[in-house]
Amino acid sequence: MRVHRDPGFVVLPDNEPGRQVAARLLSWGAVLATHRSGRPWIVGRCWDRPVTRVPLPHGELVLLGHHSGTADSLAQAAGKMRHVSEVDGLVRGLDGSFHLVARLGDTVRVQGSALGCTRLYYTTGENPEMVSDRAYLLGRLTDASVDPRALAGHLVEPVAHWIGERPLLRGVTPVPLGHYLATPAHGGTPRRVRWWRPPQPHLGLADGAALLRERLTAAVGTRTAGGGLVSSELSGGYDSTSLGFLAARGEARLIVHTVPIRETTSEDLSWATIAAGEMAGVEHDIMPADDMPLVYAGVSEVHDRLDEPSTAIASRARVVAMVRRFAERGSRVHLTGHGGDHLFIGVPTHFHGQLAVRPVEAFRRLRAFAALFGWSNTALARAMADRRDYRRWCAGHINPAVGPLDIRTPLLGWMIPPTVPPWVTREGRRLLGGLLREMGRDSSPLSPDRGMHAELESLSDGVRLVRAMNHMVVNTGVPAAMPYFDDRVVEAVLRVRPEARVTPWTYKPLLGAAMRGIVPDRVLSRSSKDRGSLDLARGLRVHRDELASLWENSRLGELGLVDARMLRDLAVNPSTPGLDGGSLDSTIGCEVWLRGLEAAELQPAESAARRM
Repeated sequence: MRVHRDPGFVVLPDNEPGRQVAARLLSWGAVLATHRSGRPWIVGRCWDRPVTRVPLPHGELVLLGHHSGTADSLAQAAGKMRHVSEVDGLVRGLDGSFHLVARLGDTVRVQGSALGCTRLYYTTGENPEMVSDRAYLLGRLTDASVDPRALAGHLVEPVAHWIGERPLLRGVTPVPLGHYLATPAHGGTPRRVRWWRPPQPHLGLADGAALLRERLTAAVGTRTAGGGLVSSELSGGYDSTSLGFLAARGEARLIVHTVPIRETTSEDLSWATIAAGEMAGVEHDIMPADDMPLVYAGVSEVHDRLDEPSTAIASRARVVAMVRRFAERGSRVHLTGHGGDHLFIGVPTHFHGQLAVRPVEAFRRLRAFAALFGWSNTALARAMADRRDYRRWCAGHINPAVGPLDIRTPLLGWMIPPTVPPWVTREGRRLLGGLLREMGRDSSPLSPDRGMHAELESLSDGVRLVRAMNHMVVNTGVPAAMPYFDDRVVEAVLRVRPEARVTPWTYKPLLGAAMRGIVPDRVLSRSSKDRGSLDLARGLRVHRDELASLWENSRLGELGLVDARMLRDLAVNPSTPGLDGGSLDSTIGCEVWLRGLEAAELQPAESAARRM
């Protein structure tokens, strides 16, 4: 079986330091594009994605990833462009998920997706100017060290977008959400330029559903174009089922895949079987539940090269086992429904802002959400009365509560209030407090509207999760694709007024309306969702020795950020309340990320990769 290595690319300046870095990279990857001088411009190992090169009269475009353009259509659209700022319109007209590198005149524009599903990092300080889709690559090239203060921010649950943009590796900085990087072609200080803002919501349900249907169909089509074999998860829920029916209409042969949940009350398999039976010519693969690893399996042996810590590491063995099944069948890309919950459930925070303009309707909806989530009248009244702006709200949370957030807390603030696990040390809390104070002083909201900012925070958190998941599975030989997080799909949803798509009375009304006529009505009639909590509880119990061993010689402990003995004691007693919530997964993610850095050598490419 062919060995697949971590993919990625590096954009280099047209100067001698850039040439020297390229010489180091050529044992790892291949030259994908050159400067006019002949020096390497883009060096990469991109077996996992299409690479489209478009020569132009005044420069060149390179797109790395799945998109709806062709070399001819892109050349026609960009043929008269002379400056990188003119690329905005071209990018906004493309479906899919991709990185764009454009050289026009003496400036290079490097851009990922708006919310970071295709993210970018760049070097600062005394290092040669480099841009990459992988932080670990730049960290290895510059011998970067870990910033414990930034890492402490990832022990918090959840991780705010501003904290996610702090450099974890000194001198390796993430490009902020909604920005591209403009760099002088011959080297120099890069500029961060905002190119994306959330659209104004103005559509009703019917018009929004029509737009979403068009954009989601195109997003899936960028992955199925060209035929071959494509796999797609089919959990039985709305999100994966919708993708399955759309993929079944594409050019590729399709396998849909279901893993039954071990809980006897689960309805997922029944709904998945019904859906698969309605997909003509599609193979339905059912993985025996006992073949699926439990949560936390193998966490002490993971050495993935991740760009940041991720809670997804707890389920790594499960995701890899699933995707490896399709690697053996020859699938070239695996579609997942991740992002559907973030997009189509939405956040009730939108109605906090509407209290001033539509008080009766906003209050009616908030009361219904309170009944749904178990919020008390007192807590709801307190949350509705909170009118703090973004920075004042952040300043009010510089000392996060210890332990998991009470599930009855109304979530009507600018984001979910941060919490810190009890095993974070005094030094860890000190570093975290300084970071949160800086956030309250220096950060800006993703939108001036509280509801839109809260929704973008939620989407950003989901994107960080799926990006890490793809980095975990890609070395099976099958990259994962998450069409719900494509820019055009996200924009289509955000153009719909919140009152039309965020409701306590109907389950995912926008997706249901968009898929009417594509997904059969009896499949769309499902209004429940299985959670799989039994697999989580079993995983804690079965793998407690492995979890305990993770804290032997803990890297987080060596940095003074966590009490490794407390974590070890909690691990061997999995029924301890201290293990509730996502804080354990966040801490495991930080520990495994640190260990992965120790293995982050630039492994040589195969000869086939060098010929790309």
